[in-house]
Amino acid sequence: MATPVPLAVNFARGRISIASGGSLVNFFAQSAPVGAKADIVLVGAPGAKDFATLRYSNDAGVETVEGKILAMAYSNKDDRLVVVGEHAVYMVSSAGTVTRLGSWVMQEPVSIATNGIDFIAVDGSRARAIWISAAGLDPVYPTATAFYAADSVTCLDGYLILNRSDTGQVFNSGIRSRTFSGLDFGEAEKSPDDAVGVLAAGDSLFIFGETTTEIWYNAANPVGSPFARVPGSTIEQGCATAAAAAQTDGIVFWLTAGGTVWMAQGMSPSRVSDDQVEAVLKERKADWASARAYCYTDEGHTFYVLTVGNLTLAYDLATGFWHQRANYSRGCAIGRCHAEAWGKHFVGADDGRILEQSLDLFEDAGEPLIAQVVSMPIHGQRAYVAIGSVQIEMDTGLSPLGAEYEVVMEVSGDGGKAWSTRRPMSIGKTGDYVRRVIWRKLGARRDWRFRFTISDPFRRAILAQMHLEM
Repeated sequence: MATPVPLAVNFARGRISIASGGSLVNFFAQSAPVGAKADIVLVGAPGAKDFATLRYSNDAGVETVEGKILAMAYSNKDDRLVVVGEHAVYMVSSAGTVTRLGSWVMQEPVSIATNGIDFIAVDGSRARAIWISAAGLDPVYPTATAFYAADSVTCLDGYLILNRSDTGQVFNSGIRSRTFSGLDFGEAEKSPDDAVGVLAAGDSLFIFGETTTEIWYNAANPVGSPFARVPGSTIEQGCATAAAAAQTDGIVFWLTAGGTVWMAQGMSPSRVSDDQVEAVLKERKADWASARAYCYTDEGHTFYVLTVGNLTLAYDLATGFWHQRANYSRGCAIGRCHAEAWGKHFVGADDGRILEQSLDLFEDAGEPLIAQVVSMPIHGQRAYVAIGSVQIEMDTGLSPLGAEYEVVMEVSGDGGKAWSTRRPMSIGKTGDYVRRVIWRKLGARRDWRFRFTISDPFRRAILAQMHLEM
């Protein structure tokens, strides 16, 4: 009789391989319907396809493909994506038509926000801050003499709010205005740390410091900043970098200065990273300052997607689980920033491309979207365990005419350090919906871990358990 054994539903690749559980790459866990064969099904992470390619005019006047996409946002007023590249600023229509607004060099990380009329982009330099509109680009300074160098910008109640670099201060514009007054500033002074970033979420303003985070609200103060700190709202967790803080639907996520990930719903903060996630983040401590993140919601799942160095991890609010996202040639995910427009999700790449991202796409911008799940360890308390066969249950019969797509299985007996020869298994020809995906003649080991990999472009759905004949 077959014995059901769970596959991984959460990222569990810790610092010590022998103590690690399973792992998920380009798969995420989803609750199965009531009465299904298993409680959880593993669903393939979204793929991507080309939507637009940005080009700028270099010093020699030659049209050149843009470099990194540094920031994106949707302009409801113009019904276009506003995109900041390394060399220029652009608007992109729903048809993928690109309009270059002008050349402008910015350095990452770039923060962008709109007051409903104009966009503003900042990167920590007063000289590089820029107003963006369909009419073109306008430097913020020196026209606005009371404008300071800022690392991040957000909008709340029509005010553009920015942190003043290397201080604990925040300052703001007038309501839906390009004007800045030298009097409209406040200071996050509960703790003497510098403010590294600001983020509006719902009716709240989060001011991230190096060691603490304060939540402010619009107090309509007649003098100075209209915003004030909510009494008793200070969170004893700072932020590693403003670019790693993101929000959706009033829920805020951020990478702390200690290498943990926190979430705040309203005034209630909580730690959402676990020991395994924090172990791999701490291995990349040198990359915390350049970390970046974005949030989005798709088909009932709200994701916080965090990239630190060559690693991208995504937290799923619907389940509380983490998974890894990886591009075939980059290691980390291909998307650097995100915007939602026209009912679709878009991400910016590092090669001048805007990509449409969707759960209905099974390639990654022209590269294989390799999805992988590793089982939880199977052992017999140091005794050998003989396994005759292993079977996974998944959608089959999805191969195109004239081809047979495959799942590849590998086995490890040393905690995942080394893997056996790859053993491919067909998912069946077109219409073979009752195909069994099963491997036999496996042998005996003290420690078993199975790894299943899909690289062919079809919809991925696997029940989060395998069946062993032992």
